[in-house]
Amino acid sequence: MERKICFFGLGYIGLMQALRFSRHKPAWGWDKDALRTKEIKAGTDRHQRVSAGELESSSLHLAESLKEVRHCDFFILMISARLKERQEPDLTPLKEACRNLGHLLKEGDIVVFEAALYPGAIQKELVPILEEVSGLICEVDFTLGYAPQSIDLWNQSKKLDPHPRLLAASDALTLALVQEVYGLIHPTEPILAPTIEAAEAAQMFEYVRRDVNLGLVNEFALFLDRIQLDSHLVLTLAKQLEQNKNYYPGLVGGQHVGLSPYFLDQEAQKQGLHPIAFQIGRRVNAELPMRISHKAVQLCSQRGLALYGLTATLLGLGYKPNVGDVRHSAAISLSQELKSFGLDLQLNDPLVNRSTAFAHFNQSPQPFEGLKKAHLLFLLTAHQAYLDWDQEKWLSLLEPKSIVIDLTGKLDLNLFSSQGHLTWRL
Repeated sequence: MERKICFFGLGYIGLMQALRFSRHKPAWGWDKDALRTKEIKAGTDRHQRVSAGELESSSLHLAESLKEVRHCDFFILMISARLKERQEPDLTPLKEACRNLGHLLKEGDIVVFEAALYPGAIQKELVPILEEVSGLICEVDFTLGYAPQSIDLWNQSKKLDPHPRLLAASDALTLALVQEVYGLIHPTEPILAPTIEAAEAAQMFEYVRRDVNLGLVNEFALFLDRIQLDSHLVLTLAKQLEQNKNYYPGLVGGQHVGLSPYFLDQEAQKQGLHPIAFQIGRRVNAELPMRISHKAVQLCSQRGLALYGLTATLLGLGYKPNVGDVRHSAAISLSQELKSFGLDLQLNDPLVNRSTAFAHFNQSPQPFEGLKKAHLLFLLTAHQAYLDWDQEKWLSLLEPKSIVIDLTGKLDLNLFSSQGHLTWRL
């Protein structure tokens, strides 16, 4: 394989993916954020996922201008869609990337998309931009590949990922080349889709199915709370039943699970359909921060605590354990709900960049040493760093007779209740 690979976008996943490829073949990387590129060159990852040593020893070629990657002929777009304020899917980041890439495209080039998109999005929304800017014709002058993200690229301990990858392309020859490229870091036999549209639909369904299942679990957990049954006890029993998946209640967010249902809803309505099933899970999960904040208010009332100005500590802002990505994190909505009741919030997450957190939460996270004692403590995300804390560290965060809310099911609540604290978990 003599293809020259270029990664468009060196964000949370883009940098990790590029570094993995560069261990096996020469690879280039470009990001529209010039400061991001300079930081990586200097051995700094603002997201704290890659060490300075790994960056300095990497063979990844970092380009500060598009001209430096003009010689590449296999472009992997590590750009995702986003949501507008009214939960409307927005392809603007991908469209901007395609405009930039269009200036580089040459005959024989391959463009691979990794974003989770609705069926037909690449052909309808993105290919026309590539063709217009480049003056080339898709499937004649250049071809397409699709390899949606379905694996956990945050696990830095694996040089080769054992999970099968869903792959598709615009023609058989391109599919073979895409399979060869991704085979460098995915030794498991891939799942090959006959068309890009089929792969888009399959990956979208997987994310929506997860959202619906988690919505069911969260709604069931709220019911169990009303009848005073421990949801984790009940679901641990249920997990042992045949064909029962391992789902537990908690905040649901992220680039894919949190976005896919809105994409499908939007596209289904364009077809004159008004879907219900996958809307239900998203509605439950979207409303969960509001329900949790109301529960917190109820517990404060039980304790006789006045809400206004009460200090509440939120631990774990990332959308899932051991990940510092806060885009589409449900912690954002929860913090807004709690602020609306007049609570004074202090945030902590050792994996989240301070400036990134400020952009989403309107305040910066504090280091552990900067946290003052609080009457209300939330564990939102089960980062291993939190689970490794000892008893003294946990208790040092609390005022006497405080409230501990565990949304992960990972804490031993007896530790807190034995010290006179009120505890609750979803």
